[in-house]
Parts: sequence; C-alpha cells; structure tokens
Amino acid sequence: MPVEVTQTLQIIADKYDYTVDHMYFHKQQIIEELRQLRKGFIVTYLFPYGLDHHERWIHALIRMEIRRLQEWDKERS
Repeated sequence: MPVEVTQTLQIIADKYDYTVDHMYFHKQQIIEELRQLRKGFIVTYLFPYGLDHHERWIHALIRMEIRRLQEWDKERS
C-alpha cells in the first residue's frame, strides 16, 4: 500500500478524530474529503472496480493503523 495513501487517510482520520472503524463506516465522507483535497487519484486507486469493491479500502485502513502504531512505538522508544 503506497505510503501517500495511508498518510492522507491518517490526516483525514486525525482531522475528524476517527478510528479505523469510523473510517470504514464513513467511507463516502472520506471519499468526498479526498476529492476536496485534490486526491481523487487515491479514490481511483482504492476503488478501481467501483465503490462497492472494498478490498483495497480495507487493506488501506489496516495498513494505516499498522503504520500509526509503528510510529507510536518509535516515539515511545
């Protein structure tokens, strides 16, 4: 999963104080936010077969959380 995708999703998650679960359930809002940020290419990347295909979306949310936890672990060390 490209870092730019997970970093952008993390920025949005931080903006709204969303957990990964919230991100999943607010998919349409996140898509609109990406488009407003002129990051429509991320929407195309996450949903190459349409908005009903969730495989990359779920993968991106999992990777976002893993990278967030890795960063948190680095800060603690």
